[in-house]
Amino acid sequence: MRKPIYAKFCICQICGKKFWVRGKRALTAKYCSKECANIGQPLNRTIWNKGLTKDTDEKMRRLAEASKRNNKMRGIKPENHPMYGKHHTEESKKKISEHYNGWKNTQKQIDALDKGRSYFKGMTKENCPAVKRRADILSKMYKNKKKPEHSERMKKFYKEYPELHPNYICAQKGHITNIEKIIKEELKRRNISFIYQYPLDGFFLDFAIIKDDIKLDIECDGEYWHKDKEKDNIRNCKIKDIGWEVIRFKGKDIINYPEICVDKIEIVLKGVRLSA
Repeated sequence: MRKPIYAKFCICQICGKKFWVRGKRALTAKYCSKECANIGQPLNRTIWNKGLTKDTDEKMRRLAEASKRNNKMRGIKPENHPMYGKHHTEESKKKISEHYNGWKNTQKQIDALDKGRSYFKGMTKENCPAVKRRADILSKMYKNKKKPEHSERMKKFYKEYPELHPNYICAQKGHITNIEKIIKEELKRRNISFIYQYPLDGFFLDFAIIKDDIKLDIECDGEYWHKDKEKDNIRNCKIKDIGWEVIRFKGKDIINYPEICVDKIEIVLKGVRLSA
């Protein structure tokens, strides 16, 4: 029986270039060159054996036994290996890490890696197939796998180090949503001083206004991120317990009636309490 010959045109997942591949690689080829692979592989790479040993994982145990059998067939004795019974020094580990198992990247590969770090900047799953594929993989991987202990650990961490919170970092870089931008411009127009993304006891207030004895939290609620009203109510109660007033505006109200929204803020700043 003749062996099947694999050969076909493949399309690069990064640049879209059509390239010819022979052999079994034609079944799995995704990238036309090393440059495209350096860009695309970090999106699709999963290290399945990280943290696993032959004592804790069946697959790792089988691989270890297969390696042992192969060495025996080839007449290789473990004790003859120069690293038998030894460990890499910290300097060796650093060298391996820096140069990818001892092989230094060419300048062309380094340029491709640098390009890869910013290649997908600004792209979303709506306009980029590679990002969409990765988003689908992650959503399936982590669906219904939320860990409460992890959430609590991260809340505690961000409470201690608010400057490392993604919201704070984005605010420092100038990222702002459309509805927040509308409120910001209206507040500036009326000369109302505010602090954007103000850290408070593990929370980040969209706009914080501190005037005399009044501490006011202004929240701009987009339709997508604020579907869970119960969660928002719990957050309101926690912030009010600290001694702050909270005003929430829906996204559609901000877009259609920005002046009325800021009128309500001015009423509160004059000392008139709004009804809940």
